[in-house]
Amino acid sequence: PLYEPYIADTLVITGSMLSGNDSIIAIPCTVTDGLGRVLHDTLTVNVACLVSGMETLAYGNQLRIYPNPANNMLHIEYLILNQTSDCMIGLYDLKGTLLKSKPVKEKIGAVQFNVSDIPEGTYLISVCNYGNKSYTKRINVIH
Repeated sequence: PLYEPYIADTLVITGSMLSGNDSIIAIPCTVTDGLGRVLHDTLTVNVACLVSGMETLAYGNQLRIYPNPANNMLHIEYLILNQTSDCMIGLYDLKGTLLKSKPVKEKIGAVQFNVSDIPEGTYLISVCNYGNKSYTKRINVIH
């Protein structure tokens, strides 16, 4: 290979995401090796490989909700590749009433909902992105 990493090498991210499609993103970066040489390159990451144990949704998005059933806290981990500024995770009753919501600001992250204050029953977790598209999963609350 042209370049072999060494323990004294330093990686500096020089910009934000350059491009991305599906589950591959490219990030411009600069590497200064142990000899002081500066190399400019693009770091390519398959973000779908970063998160394990998640259910794959449409367009490579991933979601993990636990525990189910939930008693006090409900944890939701997500990977939303084409997240938009109006993306959110919502907790709905079966009538479609929004009970709680959290904005999604990053492609990979986690949110928590305190469900100790809602009655036992079946609820829906909805992850919205792409404007009108959403992904919905059923959860149960027990006390």
